[in-house]
Amino acid sequence: MIPIALLVKNLDFVNFSPNPPSFTDFPLSLRCILNRKARPVHKIIVDLFNIVAEFSVLLTSADWIVERAVVYHPNMDKVEECYQHFREYSNFLYTGE
Repeated sequence: MIPIALLVKNLDFVNFSPNPPSFTDFPLSLRCILNRKARPVHKIIVDLFNIVAEFSVLLTSADWIVERAVVYHPNMDKVEECYQHFREYSNFLYTGE
């Protein structure tokens, strides 16, 4: 069994009553994401996390190479593409444009 301290990072989401939590027990920001109309926003947030994970995998999958005082990464093209996707998604998420 996993200790509760490892599962719970914030007491805002803990329900101390014996009754199951209702929709109104969650913070407003989370309730907005759970709405059916918010599915496109939810998808963007999930895609952003996937991009961050992909970025991490790309950077750690190969070592940086130093040649003649120039440092580069073998996956730099993919890293830059991943970064561009992250910028587009995050810009849309924060500005709506």
